[in-house]
Amino acid sequence: MAIKNGFNGPLFVVGMPRSGTKLFRAILNQHSCIKMTDAETEFLPYWAKNWGRFGDLSSKENFKKFYNMVVKLPYFKYMRDRGRIIKLDDWHHRCQTYDVAGVFETLVKHDTGVKDDTVIWGDKSPSYLRHLTLLKTLYPDTKFIHIIRDVRDYCLSINKTWSKNMIRATQRWTDDIRKCRSDANGLDDDYLEVLYEDLLTNTETVVKRTCEFLGVGFEQQMLQLDKPTEYIGSAKGYIGIYSNNIRKYRSKMDRDLRIKIESIAADLLRDLSYEIEYDKDPVRVSQSVMRLYQIADGINTLKFYYKERGLLQGMFFWWRLFLGSGDRI
Repeated sequence: MAIKNGFNGPLFVVGMPRSGTKLFRAILNQHSCIKMTDAETEFLPYWAKNWGRFGDLSSKENFKKFYNMVVKLPYFKYMRDRGRIIKLDDWHHRCQTYDVAGVFETLVKHDTGVKDDTVIWGDKSPSYLRHLTLLKTLYPDTKFIHIIRDVRDYCLSINKTWSKNMIRATQRWTDDIRKCRSDANGLDDDYLEVLYEDLLTNTETVVKRTCEFLGVGFEQQMLQLDKPTEYIGSAKGYIGIYSNNIRKYRSKMDRDLRIKIESIAADLLRDLSYEIEYDKDPVRVSQSVMRLYQIADGINTLKFYYKERGLLQGMFFWWRLFLGSGDRI
């Protein structure tokens, strides 16, 4: 199937964590003309801001130093564990340019198996919602799909998964989504916003709209997932579209907490047409309180990786995750 408008990437799927980005990536990967990375890269903004440290990467010696440093990041561990990590010589040889955009494109095209311009290449990295302007500068033709989930369900999920504080989560949800939408002003046909609830309840309509946005024809197999997309949370192990995974806050969140969350995110919830009970002006969480919650969240995140990987591996993974993106805790 040909790409109608000539767009062949990059495509970035962004959004707050626990908001359906993995599900959306799986749907996109079912298309014959779209190839997304199996794991989140998350490190591109860090690379871009620190690129001068690596020297001229057309030099094999400099590229080797760069390679030995970056392969310690979580993305490369994921690829190594599956026997698919890019080899140093292959990566260096394939690069058409040695700036950050060229080196990253070469990596993603290698890891997704994209060999020509008949396929759209892309990456699903939630934290990139904070970096639309930077990514658009690196790749002027890039497109973004932004997945948004109701903050009340988002808070329940992030608390259940990583024991994160729901008040801090609400303020971050509000700030990050508002910034992303502001940065998207002027992107016009290069930015698509999708509500998680619409994706689950009107899947075919949303997917067809996405295909039109990308300039590809809709393919029925996009709706037929053959493996789970979630390995934590309520949808863990579920194959397909878990359409009931919405509005859980109505039964699982007490009213006082719900009203508190609504009071923080009120304006944005209204802008997105979510139903809310709170009817006053929004109230911002103070920086000092946010800092206290951040410390607790960092400890709980570390505990999560400790349980998953053991003490040393957990600490190592947590630290590399932080270094790679700088803003995920």
